[in-house]
Amino acid sequence: MNRENNSRRHSDASEENEELEYSAQFASKLPLADDSDNEASPITELIPKFEDREPVVFLIGWAGCSEKNLAKYSSMYVSAGVTAIAFRPKFRRFFLTLRDQEELARQAVKFLEIANDLELEEHPIFFHVFSNNGVAFYSEVVNIILNSQTHCHLKICGAILDSCPGRPHFATILRYSIISAQEENLSTAQTLLRIICAFFFAILYPLTKALFGWSMTSRLASRDRNEHWPIYYVYSDSDKLVPFKDVELSIRFRSQNGLPVGSHRFNDSVHVAHFQKYPEEYAQHCLTFMRNCLPEIEE
Repeated sequence: MNRENNSRRHSDASEENEELEYSAQFASKLPLADDSDNEASPITELIPKFEDREPVVFLIGWAGCSEKNLAKYSSMYVSAGVTAIAFRPKFRRFFLTLRDQEELARQAVKFLEIANDLELEEHPIFFHVFSNNGVAFYSEVVNIILNSQTHCHLKICGAILDSCPGRPHFATILRYSIISAQEENLSTAQTLLRIICAFFFAILYPLTKALFGWSMTSRLASRDRNEHWPIYYVYSDSDKLVPFKDVELSIRFRSQNGLPVGSHRFNDSVHVAHFQKYPEEYAQHCLTFMRNCLPEIEE
């Protein structure tokens, strides 16, 4: 695998040859205990050394997140010897037409091709997914892995879901409408019109779904999935956008269906800000989960 640190690669993301942009930080080889004067941190010791097939985590960002936001999580993993690939899905609408959904599926296919481009097929692979925007995209990725002969060989070991999934709520629709309007540089009047239309279509969602096949990002995010690898949910009592009860519905679904699941519920951190408020505890939970999943594929 190419080990150039902090490298950036691109691949086509659609029929119009738009670029699928992501950033990659490759894990440095950790010093051995007997040839380093510095003591290894407890977090570093959680991830064993795999020589040329260290674990890889795909970070899938939330709506409106920046490259800088995801870089903090990448650094957490790289410092523990895990290669981090960060990607920010770009949904232009809260409501997705059939064409939008087809484009989403094409992006998911191109996203999985990153593993081939970077020669990661033999590496243990994890996903770290944020909010409804991230888990909606992740759901498409899961669907492809489970139903495609091309990508079924990937060694998926687990996924961490941060602040997701959530059911449709008016607060979520409002926030998403504002974020998408900002990304498209809409005027205040256009933003207000978008919000009004979003609430209107939310009320009429069953009709638009039946007539036009439209879907909602939150519907894609909260749909039931049957991936066989372990899922670890990180969420909070204080999340106003994705209430903890929404997340626990997904936890209960996996538990009732005999699917491997774990979770940690914070008390006072807000949406996608658990790492910011509790960096050491957050890293401990994520890396311990990853370490516990790794023995299943060790040779």
